[in-house]
Amino acid sequence: MKKTDYLTDEELLLLIESAEQTDLPSAPGYLKEKILSKAASKETHRKHELFFFGAKVITAAAAAIALLITMPDMAQNSPVPQSAQMYHRETAVRQKEDSLLWKFNQITNQFCSQMSDTADFIFYKEEN
Repeated sequence: MKKTDYLTDEELLLLIESAEQTDLPSAPGYLKEKILSKAASKETHRKHELFFFGAKVITAAAAAIALLITMPDMAQNSPVPQSAQMYHRETAVRQKEDSLLWKFNQITNQFCSQMSDTADFIFYKEEN
């Protein structure tokens, strides 16, 4: 059988006493300063990021407000006269009414409304 190398009780107590009596190794003096300076630089970096983000948001808001203020003026000073705009709208509506798909849509809408009216009539008649 293999004998393990454990410390005896006396040896263990001697080891504990020697560890308690001797001073533990201390960290180097520059380590604390290095850690604190690195933490401070990270904090200032975060503050700079927050500042630049805030500046971007303020700039975007100012640009949006400027556009809101100037856009109505641009619509009023439109180069196309109102009569020409109305002509183009009426022409577009006429072209839409002449198209095959528009006619098909109208026919199916009429068919569906007739079916709905018929179903309402039948169910209303059955309830009474």
